[in-house]
Amino acid sequence: MPERLLAKSVEGTDLYQHATLQQHLTDVFDSAIGIISASGHDQLSAFGLAPSQWQDRFRQTVLLAAAIHDLGKANNQFQQMIGGNPQQQAVRHEWISVWLAEQPAVKAWLLPAVDGCQRCWHVAMAAVAGHHPKHGRCSPKMDEFNSEPIEVFVEHRDFHACLLQIQAQFGLNKPPSQIPSILFGGVKDHKSPVQFCAMVERLTDFFINEINSDPTWRRFCACAKACLVASDVAGSALWEHIDTAPQRQSWIAETLNRRPAPGEIDSIVTNRLGSHSPREFQKAIADSDASITLVEAGCGSGKTVAAYMWANQQQTGRRLWFCYPTTGTATAGFQSYLLEAETNDPSKQSVIDGADLFHSRQQYDKLQILGTRELDDNVDDASVRVESLKAWDTKIVACTVDSLLLILQNQRRGLYSWPAISQSAIVFDEVHSYDDVLFGNLLTFLRELPGIPVLLMTASLPISRREAIEKAAKKAKRSFRCVPGPRDLEQLPRYFRHESDVSFTREDAIELVRDEFDSGGRVLWISNTVERTRKLGIELADCNASVYHSRFIYKDRVDRHNEVTAMFDSHDGGCATTSQVAEMSLDLKHATLLVTELAPIPALIQRLGRLNRAIHPGQPEEERPPRPFVVIKPVRDDGEFSSAPYDEIDLELARAWLSRLGEEPISQSQLVDAWRAIDTTSKVKAEISGWLTGGMETLVDSIRAAGYGVTVIRENDLPDVKRNRSVVAYTLPMNYPVSDNWRLNNFRQGGFPVASETAIDYCPKTGAVWSTFVIF
Repeated sequence: MPERLLAKSVEGTDLYQHATLQQHLTDVFDSAIGIISASGHDQLSAFGLAPSQWQDRFRQTVLLAAAIHDLGKANNQFQQMIGGNPQQQAVRHEWISVWLAEQPAVKAWLLPAVDGCQRCWHVAMAAVAGHHPKHGRCSPKMDEFNSEPIEVFVEHRDFHACLLQIQAQFGLNKPPSQIPSILFGGVKDHKSPVQFCAMVERLTDFFINEINSDPTWRRFCACAKACLVASDVAGSALWEHIDTAPQRQSWIAETLNRRPAPGEIDSIVTNRLGSHSPREFQKAIADSDASITLVEAGCGSGKTVAAYMWANQQQTGRRLWFCYPTTGTATAGFQSYLLEAETNDPSKQSVIDGADLFHSRQQYDKLQILGTRELDDNVDDASVRVESLKAWDTKIVACTVDSLLLILQNQRRGLYSWPAISQSAIVFDEVHSYDDVLFGNLLTFLRELPGIPVLLMTASLPISRREAIEKAAKKAKRSFRCVPGPRDLEQLPRYFRHESDVSFTREDAIELVRDEFDSGGRVLWISNTVERTRKLGIELADCNASVYHSRFIYKDRVDRHNEVTAMFDSHDGGCATTSQVAEMSLDLKHATLLVTELAPIPALIQRLGRLNRAIHPGQPEEERPPRPFVVIKPVRDDGEFSSAPYDEIDLELARAWLSRLGEEPISQSQLVDAWRAIDTTSKVKAEISGWLTGGMETLVDSIRAAGYGVTVIRENDLPDVKRNRSVVAYTLPMNYPVSDNWRLNNFRQGGFPVASETAIDYCPKTGAVWSTFVIF
């Protein structure tokens, strides 16, 4: 039996006190009190649960879960593990905590903490069982019990001290004197695993019959689970930065009461509009007091500044989370709206007070924008916890949509940020770009969290998706309003099809590009695959073509992004060959010609949105001529048609759509009208949320459709990774190769697999491709 029962392994005497089991339980319990006091009302209201009816039971349930959540760490296997003798644990400590609480004498002792409410008790057990969510981590199964016995040190003085602490926290009777200590007796013990799994099944059956069947209790459970996870984060991380318990309580109270002050968001709007008055369309968005507002307006219409107007006018006292579809768009939004100084000199730029950027590559992007480094960009749980505590202290967030919706599938970044999310108004930008799974998760968010006001923005949306949004609003009894784009801008002729004949070939397009470049034009060519993008860039080297796609190491991708946007910001001739990343990540002001491979209609509308973006109705007609675009057949090197990565049926529909456009100048509204006339997009259903329906299990899942890629670190970059203390800057997304002979002895750096030195052919200007020996 160890001398002290520990909750974590810590080196150094200064930190030892907080590593003990008793102190850790105290820290988490105290954090839970602070979080509930500062944000409990907001958390319940976010789910549409009236605080007057639910606040007391919420407090009791979460505090009970916090008080006992790690009692199960007082077992022999866990204590050996943190003592330097790692071994596979047959039953994780959170489930041992549940097992202890479910012992009849213990349950009878603890049940008064929730006023004898069986539903609250079971919600507390679910919160305890699921406070360490991870992919593949389910409830224990019979075949997982190994040969090693599992003993809980119930006679240890530290365990007894924990029980006395719980007694004092809830004013309970004296703790039971007889508590079972043997969960599993070893290889000859066949009875205990059966009893344990029967307990899990009994708890699960209660959830099916009493919790998940009632939408209000199902939401209450999700709320309690997330609150316990947040309390554990604060209890585990704050003491490393803040010395005393009263100071930690004060920090929680201050940060969770930090909201944009009157005028703070208005100053963002004023800085962006400058001397211009807002359009009527933007005023209509700002005036919308609906619970869900959908804005359907074309590219360049001013939706983003209108979103800040909406937050300023309608969401006083709420934080603002501005969710973008990609890291690139999130960083661009942060840089365009949330910096004080408009200068390219990092030393002269600063972030608006209380604003921040959140996504998986934020550390590198902020280093490039501001010239400052806050942390190494490790992706371990400790760094994610610190990042999440920053979210509590942030009033205005620019982030990827993943940072928010991850919570629906129990992913840690979302759960850790829950108290701040519950206090926020949310803007979801470019929702047309969401795949079916991501859009389904969005529908679940709209349906299950009716107390969080939402603004949805899109250039165009299939009728089926708009109907799905309205259906989710109706089911949640939320008010809904749709704001169309400004007619004068959306009906402005922007484009014309240069060549409607389908025989227009790639070679014809290349000749046209060279002519446009020679006359001082700026050409954007969008291909459907990275490989064709790379090869075209090499072929158009005489046009000084910039190449931009996803398969660059991240620091080079940032450089290529800046290079391309700078070229289109100028009035000099230029050419860029890109993949689909251009559909959202590039805000191009002065493109004069677009060449694109045939793609699904939504993608083509987005690609056309990169062309002729700077025109507006106030210009004389001769200063805003329509610009040409060319759509060519996507072909492989052998000249054969290739629909990949799209479905051929979607490309057939795109051909029909193009035929309806004709050869006359076309407006954005005509693009959308022609699409809706033939739209056959299938209906999207809300996704099942592990957070909201998991019950005793806290299953982790993805919020996007499964991809077929792998992100690697090149062996060649390892010295730079270590020297610059940055893993993210050297991450390289690749398509998954046919063979598996590219790995460097299964070595990983910062959690990413390392590709051997010769596995990838790489150029900072044109990107990456697998070497031949890897592919075949």
